[in-house]
Amino acid sequence: PFVLGQLQGDFGEAARASMYATPQHTEAVAQPLEECVAIARECGRADAAQACDFDKCRNLAGADLRHMNLTGAKLDYCNLTGTLFGHADCDGASLYGATARGASFRETALYRANLDRSILSGAIFSDAAMERATMQEAVGDGADFDGAYMHLADLDRSDLSDAVFRNADLTRGSITAAVLNGADFTGADMRNANIRSLYEADGVTFDKVNLEGTGITDCHFHHCSFEDAQLSGSLWEDTQFNFGYFNGAVWEGARMSDIGFEGARLEGANFDNVVLDQTRFTHASFNHASFRNAYLKETDMRGVEAHSSNFDGAYLVLASFDNAALELSTFDGATLTDSNWVGAKLDHASFTNTVGHDKADFSGVVGRLINLDCEEPCCSCGAGADVKAKNEMRFTAHSSYQTIDKDTGHFDLAAALDARLKTSRLSTRSRPTGSG
Repeated sequence: PFVLGQLQGDFGEAARASMYATPQHTEAVAQPLEECVAIARECGRADAAQACDFDKCRNLAGADLRHMNLTGAKLDYCNLTGTLFGHADCDGASLYGATARGASFRETALYRANLDRSILSGAIFSDAAMERATMQEAVGDGADFDGAYMHLADLDRSDLSDAVFRNADLTRGSITAAVLNGADFTGADMRNANIRSLYEADGVTFDKVNLEGTGITDCHFHHCSFEDAQLSGSLWEDTQFNFGYFNGAVWEGARMSDIGFEGARLEGANFDNVVLDQTRFTHASFNHASFRNAYLKETDMRGVEAHSSNFDGAYLVLASFDNAALELSTFDGATLTDSNWVGAKLDHASFTNTVGHDKADFSGVVGRLINLDCEEPCCSCGAGADVKAKNEMRFTAHSSYQTIDKDTGHFDLAAALDARLKTSRLSTRSRPTGSG
């Protein structure tokens, strides 16, 4: 798909260059600006009999066309550099192959408009109405779509590097094989959008984005930010999130297959009831995260940092937690068959009513485990592990952030353990002693 998209993009650029080289275009774009603006004024009236046709007068660079009626206008291959379209009615207009660098379409009506293969670098589309607009193979680097309504819009194979889509409505839209490096989708509504084959999407911001029910396949989102994103019920396949930021993201009910979170930060993320098949979290950090009742078969969590996280009821068959830091986490009621915990740090981690722990490998674990009898030969536990009643430890809720260092923002394990020990001592002192 990447090669095909690249070829199609090259074809679009070649098609523009070919048209620009024709005598017809050269003559049309050389027409005086005043004559082209006069055509716009004549056919752009509210009571105009027919749509504007600029086929023979393509020079509208810097023109002021605000508030004009340009419904169905033919602006193919026009020079629209710096042109002002604010509040104009351009529903059904065709800007195929047009050059509109720095043009302003602020609050412009562009329903079903055709912007395929156009050059829109630095153009402004803030609060524009672009439902069902097509923008295939366009060059829109640095364009501003802040607050634009782009329901069912088609952005396939476009270059949207550093473009801004803050608070835009992209529901049920299509973004396939596009270039999104450095783009900003903060607060965008992308529910049920079709997002596929994005291989150039590094450093994209998806903070507070809504991707509920969205299907995302075969994408590379390296060093991207999804903080506080709403991802419930989304569908992900063959996607990489290496070194991404997901603090506070909600994945509840999502389904994911062959996903990479290597080195990602997912502090406080919610993965409750998520299906994660063959997913890699190696060396990721997700303190205070929740994976309650999640399906985590064959999940690779080697070397993760997941203090005070909740895996209660999770399905962890064949999962690997080797050398992971899991202090104060809970795995109550989890299925542990054939899982690996070699060298994991599990001080005060709780394993109440787990299933299949007799077939798990706890060799060399560090710390005192709660409600897992590591003296049994089956458990293969390391030295120092023992059994303690969970109610003696007075566990705090996993959503608590009281052990986050206020200066660094990092989890303070020493402070958490110290507080836990103090609580345990107070409980022991207050316990009444029996007579005799």
